[in-house]
Amino acid sequence: NFFERSGNSLLATKAVAALQERLDRKIPLQWMFLDPTPSGLARRIALPSAEGAVTEALAVVIPLRTEGTGRPLFCVHPGIGLSWGYAGLVRYLPADRRAYGLQLPTISGDGEYRSIEQLAHRYVEEMKAIQPEGPYDLLGWSLGGVIAHAMAVELQRAGEHVATLAVMDSYPDNGEDPLFGKLDMRDLLRGLGLVVATDGGLTYERAAQLLNESWGSDSGLRGEHLERINAGYENSRELVHRFEPQVYDGELLIFPATGEDDGTTRARSADEWRPLVTGRIIEHPVDCGHNDMIEPQSLAVIGPVLSRYLDADRTPSRDDRIG
Repeated sequence: NFFERSGNSLLATKAVAALQERLDRKIPLQWMFLDPTPSGLARRIALPSAEGAVTEALAVVIPLRTEGTGRPLFCVHPGIGLSWGYAGLVRYLPADRRAYGLQLPTISGDGEYRSIEQLAHRYVEEMKAIQPEGPYDLLGWSLGGVIAHAMAVELQRAGEHVATLAVMDSYPDNGEDPLFGKLDMRDLLRGLGLVVATDGGLTYERAAQLLNESWGSDSGLRGEHLERINAGYENSRELVHRFEPQVYDGELLIFPATGEDDGTTRARSADEWRPLVTGRIIEHPVDCGHNDMIEPQSLAVIGPVLSRYLDADRTPSRDDRIG
């Protein structure tokens, strides 16, 4: 698995560019996230057409690692709606653990949602299609942490056991800064791994072109996809601002970002979760900015801690579940 061998998003773009040059044909970048093994890539390269790769990569559920017989880890998207960035985490997971990313349905045109509860319920249904029974392991970054918490609450109310609720620099909405509105093009591109000095009045189509150029291939990503990503971001921010989270009966593993973003330190505290969890709040700070949580140096801190936590046996006995 490419991402288990120290691969990350940046190296994936270079590998795809090298494959394209060697084979003299289009290799969609998404293949590196959907099938990141030599045999998987070979199967896809043998197909007569690369059509459909972008559809797979924008789907509600994307596979991050499909090998293994252990419980899967479900990773919930941040505000931008995509879970590609979690791919760099799989190298640190226990060897038998599968992993899947959950992505905003509106990006692929797969339904509209008017509350965090509705969105969490959709993700619980998708998760149960893969893993019908618990215990469940959940991870969320930013907005994804709030959604993962809502999923954990729903699962518990249904009598299911949640073994892991982990969040990466995620906090309940404090009601003071709703951050309404769409991302400007610069921030949208940054969320997809491309840094530009200024948006310069970029259109969605031009932004998609720049992304494809930076990836070294025509991924199939178009302006309409970026527009849906931005609309999904705007709607998600409004939903989380109106959301009233309920109490989760368990402990929370949190990775706060303690560094700076664009020269500004975010003053948030893990204690903001205290009214919403009954168990311990286990804090492991990461010296990075909020937007850098999925960079290799950050995942090198998060990954081993999360792996040890997943390896710990917190599955309740039958008597505990009945009680």
